[in-house]
Amino acid sequence: MSSYQMSRQFLVLVTSIFIGTSSFAETQTIDITAHLIEMMQCNAKHYLPPDQGFDIEKFNESWSACAKTRDNLLEALPESKRDEWRVKLEYVRSSMIDKFQPQPSQAGHGLNPENPVAVGGIEDGPKRTYAYFSRLRTKDGRSVQVRRVGSCCRFRTPNASIGDHAVLDKYELSADQFKTKITVYVNIYDEGEMHAISGFTLEDEA
Repeated sequence: MSSYQMSRQFLVLVTSIFIGTSSFAETQTIDITAHLIEMMQCNAKHYLPPDQGFDIEKFNESWSACAKTRDNLLEALPESKRDEWRVKLEYVRSSMIDKFQPQPSQAGHGLNPENPVAVGGIEDGPKRTYAYFSRLRTKDGRSVQVRRVGSCCRFRTPNASIGDHAVLDKYELSADQFKTKITVYVNIYDEGEMHAISGFTLEDEA
């Protein structure tokens, strides 16, 4: 994908999320258009997609390099709208990664973005997620260490906080006997049966 194509996709994505929404309409007394353009131009400047495909590390570096442009945008907004727009900006980042980064084709519950652990909850989703992981055990009964490593994998759901799409949370599991870390995909928007991740067991709730 060329730099031009990447920039164009970024523009389309930002426009679809921000322009025409009620929150955007409510900010029209404030000139935020220039800030949106500045943000998009900065990311296009710092991220030039390589010929072989999307480079997530480079993209995240560019996103960090352009933090000031996002801060300028938020500062131009009414204070009551800033938290909402922070969510929208994170949605832009996650959607770009989901759109351009090929997803792994691992099989098994929780190990495949098409078959995530569905904890539901939305607002208390992280709490429910860690409650689930606290019950997860290796085959020999050991607990696991877990940390959130980001988000990915845009999907359609009626429970989305914004629009009709959401993204999955990504976690890394590790244990003393693991040679490599294991990536687990979690859906905090939809609720499903609490099965153990493939290769693990799940203790009963206390």
